[in-house]
Amino acid sequence: MIKKELSFAASIRRVVFILTLCLANYFCIQPAWAASLSDPSHPVPAAALKIVGFAGDAKAPLDAPAVAALVDFVVSAKQSKEAALPKVQDTPGAYYEFDTRISFSRFMQYAYSGHIPAVLTSPSSLRYSIWNGQAEKHSKLPSQWVPVAPDGKPLIIRGTQRDAITPDLNTGVYYEYDLNRALILVNHKGRQALITISKQVRVSDVGKKGVILGNDEDWNYYYSGEPGSTKRGLGWVKS
Repeated sequence: MIKKELSFAASIRRVVFILTLCLANYFCIQPAWAASLSDPSHPVPAAALKIVGFAGDAKAPLDAPAVAALVDFVVSAKQSKEAALPKVQDTPGAYYEFDTRISFSRFMQYAYSGHIPAVLTSPSSLRYSIWNGQAEKHSKLPSQWVPVAPDGKPLIIRGTQRDAITPDLNTGVYYEYDLNRALILVNHKGRQALITISKQVRVSDVGKKGVILGNDEDWNYYYSGEPGSTKRGLGWVKS
């Protein structure tokens, strides 16, 4: 059995789409957004899929209206910060919104730094993450991100990434997999917005047995290197 399901955070998935924004105020919900996000006619999921397609095609032009639709939706006022999305390749999607207690500029310098390993900002999710930029200018992520000017062109960085995750809370299994990734920094209506898109290149490596040592919040893990699961009755599984 090969694991092909989409992942968010510590799980394995083929497409991961994250919007990170500096939130200063909120817009009112536009009438076109009144429909459920799970409705295929909703403009926001359609815009998201356009950006996902852009990430998969290095020659494709950036769809500015799709970017604007996504950012406007994220900063708009909503009744709920969680919603189901239409299925893609028979896999359900979800929208989840949360705030961070840090300014946008400081978040960028810490979470997307060429000098700070990603594991230091995601210790409960990542064992390690290795970035390999596809352009000489951005072979490494910037050590200092420069804001995009109001009339400036978006900064687009493409690359590949090798991620290894920490053991799953339920099964103890940990995986390694490769991603094609694109980062898009834009100035939208005077505010900086970062859109990151990750698409898994192929199925993950076979899952291996891991152990969470003590409380998961302590971030101590054991990696056996042996295929299988530490969950009783599933030690033989090749996931």
